[in-house]
Amino acid sequence: MLGKVTEIDASTIVLEVNGIGYEIYTPNPYSFDVGASYQVFLYQYIREDENSLYGFKTKEEKNILPKG
Repeated sequence: MLGKVTEIDASTIVLEVNGIGYEIYTPNPYSFDVGASYQVFLYQYIREDENSLYGFKTKEEKNILPKG
């Protein structure tokens, strides 16, 4: 997902894409800069009581996740 970082928190960033802000959990949110554009590689975690996005700066970081 390509967008601009609008907020940084202790465990998340907000990535704005076409006027919509997505809250994305990331291992190191402070490696992003507010106002800069990034390509973020996403993993969507869906469970009965949760729907979360996890973002990574590279495909390699994302591929470390266990499958399943």
